Amino acid sequence: MKRFFLPLFIAGVMLAMGCSGQQGAETNDTTNVAPEPETTAFVPGEKGVEPIVLGMDIKDIPASVEGLYDSVSEYKDWEEFVESYIYTFTSNGDTVMQAWAYDANYDKVFNIARIHIYPNANVKMQIPEGENQLSFYDESMEPERPE
Repeated sequence: MKRFFLPLFIAGVMLAMGCSGQQGAETNDTTNVAPEPETTAFVPGEKGVEPIVLGMDIKDIPASVEGLYDSVSEYKDWEEFVESYIYTFTSNGDTVMQAWAYDANYDKVFNIARIHIYPNANVKMQIPEGENQLSFYDESMEPERPE
């Protein structure tokens, strides 16, 4: 009886392993696999984040840039008797960056002179230690201040 039981036991174990479909089987089932998130992060350059860069004319600011910001608001300001504009760029209600524009030559052409980019998922950046933003500045874009 022992001779009969051992081969029968081994055959049963092998049959069970072969029928389970688990061992060594690869599956193409993707119903429970989460899709990879799209990475649309922008990378800052030397003058800002394209298309918002130092020196650009405010007339060229796009109303939105997919993956960067979905709206922009404009605020007209007078800084020490100098006309200026502050632009706030938002994505899903969160401020992504701000830009300041001045009329450096007093010819009614306003160019971006300062940009601040705040930590967000849309821009891939390293913020300098001790800072809460990434800043770009071009002094030549600011007008001479009246005394």
